[in-house]
Amino acid sequence: MSSTPVCLLDIDGVINSLLLKPPTHAWPQDMWKTGIYESNMNEFPLLWAQPVVDYLTGLHAQGRVEFRWHTTWQETAPEFGKIVGLPEFPVADCPEAKANQGLLAKQQILKGEPVWWKYPAARRVLTDERRPLIWIDDDLFGNVTKVYRNGLGQLGKILLLCPDGQTGLLPKHMRQIEEVLLLWEDPRGAVSGS
Repeated sequence: MSSTPVCLLDIDGVINSLLLKPPTHAWPQDMWKTGIYESNMNEFPLLWAQPVVDYLTGLHAQGRVEFRWHTTWQETAPEFGKIVGLPEFPVADCPEAKANQGLLAKQQILKGEPVWWKYPAARRVLTDERRPLIWIDDDLFGNVTKVYRNGLGQLGKILLLCPDGQTGLLPKHMRQIEEVLLLWEDPRGAVSGS
C-alpha cells in the first residue's frame, strides 16, 4: 500500500482564477498566463499563475504527491491540465459526482456527513486507502464545516487548503504544503529541527 500523499485538486478558484484580469496583488503581471477552453462551440477564458503550475508539476515529478482532479470539470479536467501545461493527472474516483444529488444528500445526512458530493472521495482516501490527504478547493470551508474538517483529521493525516477563488494558490499555500510534506516524509527530522 502506498504512503504517498494524495492531493485532491480543484480547478476553478485553485489553479484557474475566477477573475478575467490578473490579480497582480497575488502574483506579478508577467507570471499570469491566459488560454481558452473550448467545449461544444463555447469558449471559456482561463487565467492561471505559471508559478502554481510549475510548483504542482515539480511535486508530481518528484513523486512526493499523487494528484487527482476533484472538480466539477470531472472527465474534462485532463484537457484543462494540457492547456495550462500540467502533467496528466487522473480524475478522482467519485461516483457521487454523477449521483442524484437529492438522494445523495439524504444518504450523507443519514451517515452524518456533509452534504457535498466531493466529501466522500476525501474520506475514502483516509479510510479505504489509509493515505495522507491534501485537499485543495476554494469551496472547501464553505461546504465542509469545522466539525467535519476536524473529523477528517481524526481519520488520518490531512492538510486542507481553501484558497481565495480570485487568486487561487499563493506562495503561503505552497509553504504550507512543503511544511506538511516535510513532516510526513520525516517526522523525526521535523520534530528535532534537523
